[in-house]
Amino acid sequence: MQRAVDVDAVLEAAYFGVAERANGIVAPGLIGHREKLLGDPVPNVEEARALLAEAGHPDGFSCTLDILNKTERLSAAQVIQANLAEIGIEVQINQHDSGTFWVLGSEADGDQWKNVQLILQRFSMQPDPSFATAWFTPEQIGVWNWERFRSPEFGELHQQAMITTDAAERDRMYKRMQDLMEESGAYVFLTHETNGVIYRDTIVPALLPDANVVLPEFQPGVRRFPRLSRRTLMRRPGSVSLRRWGHGAVVPGKGRCCECVHRPICRCSIRRIARASQRATSCAASSLG
Repeated sequence: MQRAVDVDAVLEAAYFGVAERANGIVAPGLIGHREKLLGDPVPNVEEARALLAEAGHPDGFSCTLDILNKTERLSAAQVIQANLAEIGIEVQINQHDSGTFWVLGSEADGDQWKNVQLILQRFSMQPDPSFATAWFTPEQIGVWNWERFRSPEFGELHQQAMITTDAAERDRMYKRMQDLMEESGAYVFLTHETNGVIYRDTIVPALLPDANVVLPEFQPGVRRFPRLSRRTLMRRPGSVSLRRWGHGAVVPGKGRCCECVHRPICRCSIRRIARASQRATSCAASSLG
């Protein structure tokens, strides 16, 4: 399956090509990040078919793929489904809400783990790589190690890396752990994803390196309107609107002040608009504090 899945096609379908390809479970910029895979990243259908035949499945087989019911997961799963169909593997996609998905591989929550075959899984991350490897140790089998990847060497390296202070040695250990995961054939690394943040231009946002927001640290900004003449305002009715903040200024499409709807914009109206803009900017920014 590693040789059949086209990861670049998966990322194009699920993330519109914005998210970068992963080479392991440790994100770029952290100790233990791998710059490349052990194997060829380019899929090879013929090689995949040959490996299937060697494993005793020359005609392929059928299996299930369990995913969380989210748009990007379904898009990714459909590409994986099409990739595996090329080598004779028929995949049935099972979508789950969060309540059922996050207990699929848990032995403590019933026998459903016995029916799990393929999983499209995601984990959150912390700045230390031990947070990435902690879920794949032998002790986590039946807890979060749903694929039941059992490697005593992986478990020992995980324990040693947490107490080792030599950064270079830790880097070697975490890279070796990801090598073991790839060599097992149980994993296809997809992406570390991309977090998108949208904010008003009236604030200065506070973001962590992973793009998570820190709301208490947001600061007020100054919304700068272009300096327009009275004639320009008349030619561009509705170009300045404060409706998003609940303040009236210019009625879009009318070219008139909403406080005096029966006459065109005048200089006093322009001054009122400027004052309302400053009040609204201050209100919008301070409310985020």
